Amino acid sequence: PKWIRQISRLQPGDKIMAYLSRHGYVGVGEVVSEAVMQRDFISPVEGKRLLELPLEKAPMKEHLNDPDRCDWCIGINWLAAVPREEALRLKARRQTVCKLHDDALVEGVIVELTHPPEVTLGTTPKRP
Repeated sequence: PKWIRQISRLQPGDKIMAYLSRHGYVGVGEVVSEAVMQRDFISPVEGKRLLELPLEKAPMKEHLNDPDRCDWCIGINWLAAVPREEALRLKARRQTVCKLHDDALVEGVIVELTHPPEVTLGTTPKRP
């Protein structure tokens, strides 16, 4: 599938921005490991295989050995992440992986997500 080829292009050191559909940008990070099938992924934080960790949703066992149908994972060192309610609402391309050519957009997302807005005591910060 096309999305597997796209995620496989990411290499350690690449910078990424996570976009959550219908919400906006929710994270900025750096790739720390190449894409592998879910069954082979080792968490860079825990140092354990993903399938050995407590997961909220069990993987589809019938797909674990099928590279075209299983989930693929990539290690990310998250520099900043926000909940969906605080997502930075900007337009994004609907692709698994794409190169952003708008330097102002990239810089704006990085600044907004890594430098949270000022908070007045007793209030919740709101993003545009």
